Amino acid sequence: MTGRLNVAANVAVTGATGFIGNFLVRRLLQKGCRLRLLLRRPEAWQEIRANLPDPIFEERVEIVEGAVEQEEALSRLVQGASTVIHCAGLIKARQAEDFHRVNAEATERLCAAAGRTDSVERMIYLSTLAAREPQLSAYAESKRNGEDAVRAWSNRLELVIVRPPAVYGPGDRATLPLFQQMNRGLLAVPARPGARFSLIHAQDLVEALTASLDSELSRPLCLEPDDETENGYGWEDLVRIAGEATGHRVRLLRLPPALVYPIAWSSEMLGRMTARAPVLTPGKLRELSHADWRVEGHWRRQLPDCPAPRGFLDGFTQTLNWYKQQEWL
Repeated sequence: MTGRLNVAANVAVTGATGFIGNFLVRRLLQKGCRLRLLLRRPEAWQEIRANLPDPIFEERVEIVEGAVEQEEALSRLVQGASTVIHCAGLIKARQAEDFHRVNAEATERLCAAAGRTDSVERMIYLSTLAAREPQLSAYAESKRNGEDAVRAWSNRLELVIVRPPAVYGPGDRATLPLFQQMNRGLLAVPARPGARFSLIHAQDLVEALTASLDSELSRPLCLEPDDETENGYGWEDLVRIAGEATGHRVRLLRLPPALVYPIAWSSEMLGRMTARAPVLTPGKLRELSHADWRVEGHWRRQLPDCPAPRGFLDGFTQTLNWYKQQEWL
């Protein structure tokens, strides 16, 4: 299929209460979209509603109560929608089976539900750059499996797979510890010498997602958006930029991954015993210490209407100020 979609048509969204989902809902409403949001907790709408820039926007929002694991809820979500943006997923879990159940199996069910409708034309799937290396962790493998589930519907749906690198921005609790360390003047990370990675601010990622709504497609599209910094960043670059933003020196303490592995293993075991998803696991450590998470290519050539992203100095400063205003730092 080819052609441009009507961005004001109904858009079904999963993961609206997440870090990226909150930015996405606001941006879609600003673009004039009518939204149908899948919410596990109906009261979560009040949290989203409180952050809307204009109260009139809520007239274009419909809530579907349910979870991505529930087929009936997914069927209600996609009925009448022209586009589905699938942002929901687990980034931490007690065990590998949980990642697979949510990130892979639920994605497959959502695609099947969309494929059964007469209305859905396009599926936009928020994946991760980690899916490029599925052998590193159960999370990365589950997201690659989710991509495979989406690609299986390429004969019925227009497909856009978005693989962001590390995402940061106001409201993110995952990268908050890094900002806390850099604000204090010392960043300790499990990283190999010479490791490079790309970054993107959450609002710029959302611009890429919304630009994907009406981009012309003749085949499935896989995007790896970043802030377009040539050759990405090293940890030394981050502490230098953080020092420029904070006005004081930020030192880097590089921890050998082998030294951190026992901590990651213990954290994973403790999570299984306490039924709480651990933040650090051996798989997450392998992701963090991977040598090359750079984005290659000029992704905005595929989205000519997408605005240029901000660099890390501007993004770091804005995010740091937000954390301070909210007293997270």
